[in-house]
Amino acid sequence: MINLTMGYWSRFGKIRVILKEKAGLIAALSLIFAGYLGVQAWNSQTTARAVAEAAFTPEQIFAQVSADRRWILLGEEFTFKQKSLPFRVELSPEFADTPLNYAVSGTDLSGRMVKDGVNRYFAEIFVGTLKPGRYAVSAQARSSAGTFTSPAVEFYVSYPLYVAWTLDWEGYDVPQNYLNMIEEISQNHGVPITHFFNPRLYTSPDISAAQAQYLTDWVKNRENQGDVIGLHLHMFPDLVSAAGVAPRTSPNWGSWKTDGYDVLTSAYTYEETVKLLDWSKGTFARKGLGIPVMFRAGGWFADEETLQALAETGFALDSSGRTKYTFGENGIAGPWDLLATTRPYQLNAEDQNIVNSPTLNLWEFPNNGADSWAYSTEQLLERFQSNFSGAPLAEKQVVTYLSHPEWFSKDQPKIEALFAAIDSYRNRVDGGPVIYITLGQAYQIWAGR
Repeated sequence: MINLTMGYWSRFGKIRVILKEKAGLIAALSLIFAGYLGVQAWNSQTTARAVAEAAFTPEQIFAQVSADRRWILLGEEFTFKQKSLPFRVELSPEFADTPLNYAVSGTDLSGRMVKDGVNRYFAEIFVGTLKPGRYAVSAQARSSAGTFTSPAVEFYVSYPLYVAWTLDWEGYDVPQNYLNMIEEISQNHGVPITHFFNPRLYTSPDISAAQAQYLTDWVKNRENQGDVIGLHLHMFPDLVSAAGVAPRTSPNWGSWKTDGYDVLTSAYTYEETVKLLDWSKGTFARKGLGIPVMFRAGGWFADEETLQALAETGFALDSSGRTKYTFGENGIAGPWDLLATTRPYQLNAEDQNIVNSPTLNLWEFPNNGADSWAYSTEQLLERFQSNFSGAPLAEKQVVTYLSHPEWFSKDQPKIEALFAAIDSYRNRVDGGPVIYITLGQAYQIWAGR
């Protein structure tokens, strides 16, 4: 009988001999492999403990913390988005997936940030409910090692400071180079213009019909670019006669101009002023200038009767108000006694300087920034600084400046220097609360129209 298992056991015996001979090598290899696994496990545990226990600094975790802008403005004229702070955080790569929250110091504003890239996070924080002031926002990363807070980013919540540039067209011709200067400043600084335009251009014996039309077209073209047009009057006898009113020669403030330019607007009665305003409105309409609803009196001489006539004839805004003054060679005392910080207010028919007891459907937007013919650049800038110290504003305000096209060679360097100084505070460059505006836009904001 043949033994069928003989070959199997013969081969198995050989394998046992080989294993016995190689046992030392196998044992050595096993020890090496086991040691490698052990070292790897120990390293892994050590690294985990190191991550958990290491005292990381915020700078190691947060690569960059920023806000898209730092001046947020309050007011119904701004949208939800405009009243929100865009806050961004970039984490170091090794912390890319760490969840983040934000918190605004001194408030209960906090929330989760959303991932906006591999290691970037974003939050749009609505701050429109905060009071005006200076705040700081930071991000927080939580891990088993604790909570880590990013460097803070400061931001400001403020009401806006509007700045308006107005031109009083005096009723004389304007050289082309002055018009070019005006246009250049407006374009270079992004300042729209409120034109208080004078219909005396159409009654003056010294201005040709062609030149009057040219100036009319020029200001209408400016209107198409965002400027606005109101009415400015000086009591020239040719204009007063054209309106069907008997001209007066006094009282006048005393000027080097002896053609009626210096006769006070307030020299005329309520009824006469109504006629002057109605004629002016009709002239504007015939010349394609629209119907004016804004007014400034020559020499700022608008008294209670003048203001009542404005309200009666459909005007919505006057800008004759100013600080207390006497004017001209005759030292005529003006009717106004406001402050450089007076805000727009609705007028009182009995006392035009009362700012909190409205009885007229007419708003006063004072010329509180002064005029660039009589005041120096430093004085003009002081008016701005009286309304803005650099801190957030508790209320909205408008500072209104005045220049004259006819004598702009004197105004130009002052206005250029003024806007060059104010530009750095513009909200559009995130430098502060300043927004350049027309008085037409300002009226819509204050009156809610």
